[in-house]
Amino acid sequence: MRLEKAQWLFDRAESRDPFTELFYLPGAEPGSLTLGVVLCVQRAGDHLLTRPVFLAADVMDDVYHRLPREAWAIF
Repeated sequence: MRLEKAQWLFDRAESRDPFTELFYLPGAEPGSLTLGVVLCVQRAGDHLLTRPVFLAADVMDDVYHRLPREAWAIF
């Protein structure tokens, strides 16, 4: 995962109320509740690519189960 994207999410979360901003999916992929984004990681040959997945506010309560398994698959 590109450090800049993840670090930006972490830095942004520090300026918000504790425990209301960041969440992590089972694969340790970070997300932002207020932005509606998850930084997903996928393999492309010998490389790992980071891709943001933007979600509507009404699915943020259960991100992992709202999208198909392919959306979260690394390989």
